[in-house]
Amino acid sequence: MISAQFTKGNGGLYRYYRCTRKHGECTESYIQEKELQKQIYERAQKIVLPTEWTNEMLMHLESEEEKESKSVDVLAQDINQKILSVQEKLDKLLEGYLDNLIDEESYKTKKEHLINQKNTLKHEKDQLQKTRMSSWIEPTRDFIYTLIQAKNLASSESLQEIPQLLQKVGTNHLISAKTVNFDFREPYGFTAGFLGSIPNPAARFAGASARRGGSAGGFSDSERDFSESPVWCPIFENARTYFSRKT
Repeated sequence: MISAQFTKGNGGLYRYYRCTRKHGECTESYIQEKELQKQIYERAQKIVLPTEWTNEMLMHLESEEEKESKSVDVLAQDINQKILSVQEKLDKLLEGYLDNLIDEESYKTKKEHLINQKNTLKHEKDQLQKTRMSSWIEPTRDFIYTLIQAKNLASSESLQEIPQLLQKVGTNHLISAKTVNFDFREPYGFTAGFLGSIPNPAARFAGASARRGGSAGGFSDSERDFSESPVWCPIFENARTYFSRKT
């Protein structure tokens, strides 16, 4: 556990961080707040993407969201039509029974069968709505915005953003020998590993942009379907897979 402590010096008030010593004596030294911020920022750079990448990822996400929404709407309409069809059969069955065209036992048997069909369809519709609500879309959008937040961390004047970002992207936080360290949670861990495998992500994107005509965001209007698998595609697909499994 780490706690903050204030001290005066050189005409100002400074904040340091140290071990809370909740579990006994600790020999770890204090670390100054500015140094702590600097190290966290440097660590966070491992998941920072070029602005063009995050812009394209958000655009692609909007396209995927639209496709999924249309797909769910089509399935919902199909279920609604089936429910109406079953209800029509129930109405006709009742009319036949009232007109003495069907005996009571047959009426009850067929009615039970149709009601079961109707309830099953309603359950499918409810599950479809839950699928819409628990989609991977929103977690992936939050993931992309977190990557943007990591990039803006250095220019942020709000110290609250630092612990918020750390809780979201990292785990096993540790300060030892005045050095900050933490492991990246998924899917941020994959992002850090992927970026680490690229010598110069920004330069590679610039090259891809030039090959595609140098349009805003790196793609010409005719290539907005991302059919050529942009450099950031593995990061996006890994996030999609990760959040799809969680939902």
